[in-house]
Amino acid sequence: MIRTPDQRLRVFVSSTLQEMAPERAAVKEAITRLRLVPVMFELGARPHPPADLYQAYLEQSHVFIGLYWERYGWVAPDMEISGLEHEWVLAKDHPKLVYIKDSDHRDERLVELLDRIRDSDSTSYRSFATPEELRELVETDLAVMLSEVFETAVARTDDQPRPALEQPALPQAPSPIIGRDVELATLLQMVCDDDNRLVTITGSGGSGKTRLAIEVARRCREQGDQRVVFVDLTGLRDPALVLPTIAASVGIKDAGGRSLVDAIASVLRGERVLLVIDNFEHVVAGASDLADVLGATEGVRMLVTSRQALRLRWEQEFPLLPLAVPDPDEQATLDAVAASPAVDLLVERVRRVRPRFRLDERNVAVIAEIVRQLDGLPLALELAAARMRVQQPADLLARLEHRLDSLAGSSPDLPERHRTMRSTIAWSHDHLEPDEKAVFRRLGVFAGGTGIEAAEHVCSGDDVDPLRVLDILENLVDRSLVVSSIDTDPSSSDRVRFTVLETIREYAVEQLVKAGEAEATWDRHLDFHVGLAEQAWTGFWTSEMPDWLALLDAEHDNLRSAMDHAAGAGDPLLGCRVAAAMWPYWDVGGQYREGERRLGDLLALTTDDRSAIRGRALSALGWVVALQGDFERARELMEEGLELVREHGTELQLGWTVAELGNVVFSLGIPERTQELFSECLEIATRLDEVFLRGLAHFGLAYARFLEGDLARMRDELQCSLDLTRLVVQPWGVAWAQFSVGIVSIMEGDTRAAVAPITESLELRWSIRDARGLGESIQLLANLASAHEEPEWSALLHGAAELQREATGLAILPFLQPLHDESVERLRAAMDPEELDRAWTLGRSLPLEKLVAEALGRTAERAPLPQ
Repeated sequence: MIRTPDQRLRVFVSSTLQEMAPERAAVKEAITRLRLVPVMFELGARPHPPADLYQAYLEQSHVFIGLYWERYGWVAPDMEISGLEHEWVLAKDHPKLVYIKDSDHRDERLVELLDRIRDSDSTSYRSFATPEELRELVETDLAVMLSEVFETAVARTDDQPRPALEQPALPQAPSPIIGRDVELATLLQMVCDDDNRLVTITGSGGSGKTRLAIEVARRCREQGDQRVVFVDLTGLRDPALVLPTIAASVGIKDAGGRSLVDAIASVLRGERVLLVIDNFEHVVAGASDLADVLGATEGVRMLVTSRQALRLRWEQEFPLLPLAVPDPDEQATLDAVAASPAVDLLVERVRRVRPRFRLDERNVAVIAEIVRQLDGLPLALELAAARMRVQQPADLLARLEHRLDSLAGSSPDLPERHRTMRSTIAWSHDHLEPDEKAVFRRLGVFAGGTGIEAAEHVCSGDDVDPLRVLDILENLVDRSLVVSSIDTDPSSSDRVRFTVLETIREYAVEQLVKAGEAEATWDRHLDFHVGLAEQAWTGFWTSEMPDWLALLDAEHDNLRSAMDHAAGAGDPLLGCRVAAAMWPYWDVGGQYREGERRLGDLLALTTDDRSAIRGRALSALGWVVALQGDFERARELMEEGLELVREHGTELQLGWTVAELGNVVFSLGIPERTQELFSECLEIATRLDEVFLRGLAHFGLAYARFLEGDLARMRDELQCSLDLTRLVVQPWGVAWAQFSVGIVSIMEGDTRAAVAPITESLELRWSIRDARGLGESIQLLANLASAHEEPEWSALLHGAAELQREATGLAILPFLQPLHDESVERLRAAMDPEELDRAWTLGRSLPLEKLVAEALGRTAERAPLPQ
């Protein structure tokens, strides 16, 4: 099989012609790239019968490749089988490679032929879907076939014994691995599966890839059913040195005139071997050499560590995330914080430099915040622990505002690139292309991550085409500088999100400032989020409200950053546009104090402005102030805002502004003004055909009737509001209307009839996590429970409602205060003070989810039967 250049190996390609034209071209390219000669029937038009031609071609060929898809081929008048099958029969003594294209519609005779091919012991067959995939398969399989034939010939003529595989000692870890039990178990399962030939651990610098790989190698060697060889590429920069380094690691001193792939395959053949190859990101251009080794062997598997995936067909990627940190939304109790793997690692490493250090009640909150600030990155935690040799945790935390400067190691055995967090990140950054560096540094303005649309808007520019941004993001994910995730929350529409860890983000912002792009990038960030907030405002009043609330939850940190920039170096009126659009979000989320602070700060910078933008921001500020009980101040703000909107705003802005003011005037108990404002709102909404705003107007008119003491007309107006809000399937509006219908029933003395509408309001408010609404529905259920002689349950609900008010800064609405007071008096008369206090305290301690489920179950039992 060893040929001179003029007698190269010939590969016969058998297939139907027209339907497989792209595939035949792909196979031809694969064959010629291996410096072999493709023999293809259509290339030889000669004055001979077709069967004579392809029989002659086959006799002069050395390898047979068969391509099959849907057609069996033409059967000549003097033949019983097609030329396609005849070529297969004639090639019985040739080495064969068969490739079958995926299909559900094959000729019956082709199905029979393929069944015989599959039953043949002498044939290798594989499935494929595209010409590109086929080209790679053919090139790899031909290379493997020829290597095996060559090595068999060498084995017959070479009397020298095959060199034994060396198994040098594994690197020794200086400390036990912590917090990686799940990852370790998963990787052990993956590398022990013979179908996983190549597993690549990817992750950012300092995520612990090497330490985890060493532990996998150690445990695999302990199992004793395979050889484990560790290949350290740390010092390499030339991809051409990958194969020599692997060869040296398996004990090859001299390839003896063979290629290194052949030499490595010769040593590893017949062995079950795990090659653990560390730090491949330095020489990623040499990844194809790994594919060559895998293609030339059977029992070899590889575990590779790299900051970026190798993009080989063999590869199974294992992204290594940072260690889990304590949930910032949960109370930092000692048990909860100690359960965090990141905390476990930090505390263990601190004890190595301060043996008496312990996690306790005094330092638990600080330690939890340190690991959150460091994103749970193992290297950052190790460097922080070294700093605590001479610093208290609180002192270190105070310095982490500039964490890249604070985290520098003093261990001389660390690689140079791991002695500071800055050098670790800089190594990855320095290997980026110019447009990748531009997108990376601009991503630094995003707090808490971003979606694709925002990234394209903010990160593009003169040097970066918006259409290139997504490709660049994928490259940055590959290089572990950016983390991608898919939000699978049902309301999220599976949004893809790109996040830069805070430690890396600090470096990105440094580079943004150095490039002189900070102000322009922040301006684009602000511009995008103005549009997002105003889109959300429109979406809130539709059936899509839950989706928009979920999106603003994800983007809340970015919206905050945008408002901060507007108040600082940007345009405060743009910040007012964001803030004015966000009052519904702050209302539902119970974040009234934040809304008041942000609106107040931005309005203080626009005192000379007389635009409708300022008017809408004043009205929004009045809304969040009213929610905290200061109705007089709220009215003043809203009256000022209404004046500006009347003068400079659109009719739709005016409709919303009078409705917002109407709610506050109602709370102050002024029926005529309430009636006037909501009547104006109804006229505007009807003229503009704004269905939800019409529903809101009828809702306000209902409460004008309430102030007049006309409960019958209040119920009629509420029914109009309910019909309109149901028409647009707007959960917030339906919940408020049903809640108010329940109030009318209570006022009329029919507490049983109040149960069904209040139950629906609670369900809807729970579905959108409406903090204010939940507190008020729970409070009303507490009032009902006391009226129904369920004092313990009523006291528990009172405690839960009180906690909601404290958490949100919520005030009981004035017109509901008498109902609350009557209920509490009934409880005091029915219960012993200690029993009342115990039930009330229990209500404050129950998880809200559990309490809502219990409340819905109880109220459902009492709901009147359908008529």
